[in-house]
Amino acid sequence: MYQLPANEIAAHLLHVALETLEAEMPYIPGSRVIRIEEGNEVYEDIGPMPRYLETQRRLREQTK
Repeated sequence: MYQLPANEIAAHLLHVALETLEAEMPYIPGSRVIRIEEGNEVYEDIGPMPRYLETQRRLREQTK
């Protein structure tokens, strides 16, 4: 339909799906302040995002 290779379409769909997942992941503040932004304390995220980002980093390293 789009006259693109199937692997290119699949890669694009996976990319969009992961971006959507990241955008919808909840931020759950922990007890530790990790930085100050515009005078406001920003707390560490104890939700699923840190684990997701670590897994993503590890997989990137494995594919290099």
